[in-house]
Amino acid sequence: MKLRILCLVILSSIVLSACGQEKLNNKPEQKIEQTNNSKSKIISDKIIDGTMVIDFKGKEQTYKFDGDWKAFSNIERSFQRLIYGFSFLDDFFNAYEDTKDISYIKEGYSLIISFVEQMEFDKSKMSWHDETTALRMTNILNFIKKTEQLDFKLSNKDEELLDDNLKKTAELFAFTDFYSGNNNHGFFQDEAGLMYAVKYGRDDIKDICSKRIEKYIKDNFDNDGVHLENSSEYHYVLVAELKKVLDNYDENVIPNYNELKEIYVKSADFAYQTLLPSGIIPNIGDSWSMKINLNDYYSEDILNNRNTNKRQTYYESGYDIYKNMDKKAFLLFRGGYIKNPHHHNDDLSFWLYKDGNIFTEFGSYGYEESNPHTKYQTDFEAHNTLIVDDGNKFKGKDVKITKTDSPWEMSGVTKRISNITFKRNIRFNKDLSNISIIDTVKSLDKQEHKYTRLFHLDPSIQPKIKKKLGKNVVELYRGDKLIGKLITEDEVSLTDDFYYSVYYQNPPQSTKVIKVDCNGIDKEMKVDIELK
Repeated sequence: MKLRILCLVILSSIVLSACGQEKLNNKPEQKIEQTNNSKSKIISDKIIDGTMVIDFKGKEQTYKFDGDWKAFSNIERSFQRLIYGFSFLDDFFNAYEDTKDISYIKEGYSLIISFVEQMEFDKSKMSWHDETTALRMTNILNFIKKTEQLDFKLSNKDEELLDDNLKKTAELFAFTDFYSGNNNHGFFQDEAGLMYAVKYGRDDIKDICSKRIEKYIKDNFDNDGVHLENSSEYHYVLVAELKKVLDNYDENVIPNYNELKEIYVKSADFAYQTLLPSGIIPNIGDSWSMKINLNDYYSEDILNNRNTNKRQTYYESGYDIYKNMDKKAFLLFRGGYIKNPHHHNDDLSFWLYKDGNIFTEFGSYGYEESNPHTKYQTDFEAHNTLIVDDGNKFKGKDVKITKTDSPWEMSGVTKRISNITFKRNIRFNKDLSNISIIDTVKSLDKQEHKYTRLFHLDPSIQPKIKKKLGKNVVELYRGDKLIGKLITEDEVSLTDDFYYSVYYQNPPQSTKVIKVDCNGIDKEMKVDIELK
């Protein structure tokens, strides 16, 4: 089954602490005194008082919690992941730091022990989901590291129970088919396993996990330093994890340390180039509208030495990006498919920004397979691409960015759509005020087909269709201001759709999609976009 569980936790939570201990219904006799109202203290107090709190993309989610860990087994998988990954544990340590009240440390360990006692290994459950388990183990080990010098000690029974759980979990990662393989989930498992092995002196586990970490990084970042799992968000997620590996270990643990460091330094080019002028990630693949501070990922020295060209083409990963910060203009052209995780059928789709988003995509709803938007978000129809005969039949991975002779032209080709070769050229000027999209379609079965090109508008853009000089014109308004127009000789219509800027947005933002239709066998079709 295609790996599609997203690392939805905020990047910093990947390095937090985890898990649970004594059952929460065995509460201390005295309530922890209110001496400080930090966010972490408030969250910790709520959990102690019977309300589980998780931070999902900056939004608080709460659930009743009486100490029964199985009670969360029917909520959304992404929220189970955060709870069973113990993403909240760092709050207990921060609450202690704020108050110096050791009760917060005791409660943190109580949660860990109660989870271990209640939740036996069952990889069919989210409590033992591959990446969730890695997150939980990482968080527990971080919590242990932060608290081992404090004036608190587990009972011998609880310490033995926890040590045994950590040992068995690390061995699951290293020696069994619970290991997820050479993908981001397997990488997170190896990070947790390596952390355990270094702390507890397990050289056998250390050797296995460190070698697999090296292999993952080398296989999943291309020669340009671009992460290959099809989503900008995952570039930052894995860069953050790679930075953590480089910061925490040396050549004695990671034999090819310098090779990984070279990949890390290269990754800064794409990390900068893929950001919109607003500093937000475009919602391509499984990405949400994250605001990125590059200083969280790289030193000033690395950032100052990155590639500064406005136009950068990443042929292997399949991105061609023009970015003009002076004009607040951005054009991203997509044409790549190497790895399966987080892949969308976004063949030759594009993202256009000028003083704000104009042409976007459907975005990413999330990973709840019971919701039809989870599947739809990966479909051709959710992107700015070609639809043949009202629904593409497709296979394979043959889509790529191709070279052009002009710095003002992007080009790509896909052969994934059944019986069709589809080529797209995008010509543009310096400030992206004039853009021409030339689509060339060749029918391999020599039959006539209906060709539909989709243009997803950002929710801030309102379209109005007009007829001018024999052409169909779609005027584009941002509020009351005319900001541009789309012009074509082909038939134009509008359809309703949604835009997800964040996962599980409820309700999603409503938007319009421009449909441009024509019929033929072999066709060259053109759309002009004029922006003010």
